[in-house]
Amino acid sequence: MTLLSVFFQLTITGAVFSLDGTECLKETVSGTLPEPAVQGGSCPHAVLTQSSIYVPDGLRDSLVAAEKLGEKLARALIAKGAVEVLRKARQEKDLAQ
Repeated sequence: MTLLSVFFQLTITGAVFSLDGTECLKETVSGTLPEPAVQGGSCPHAVLTQSSIYVPDGLRDSLVAAEKLGEKLARALIAKGAVEVLRKARQEKDLAQ
C-alpha cells in the first residue's frame, strides 16, 4: 500500500504604503499547507484560536502552516523597511489631528 501526502499551495501578497502613496513595499510568499483531515459533517472537537475562531482538530496543522507563512510575509516586509514607513505614517496622522 502506498500512502500519498497531499499538500496545497498557498500564496500571500502583502504591502505597506506611505500615506501619500509614494512609498510601496510589496512582498509575496508561498508555501504548502497539509491537506485538512476533517471528515464531512460536524466537528465536535475544536480548538479556540487567538482570533476567537473555533477550528476543528483536523484543520489545526493547516492553520498553523498558514499562520507561519503570514509571519514569514511580515518579516520580509519588515526587512524591506515597513517599520519605518508605518512609523512615518503614524507621525503624519498624529500631526494632522
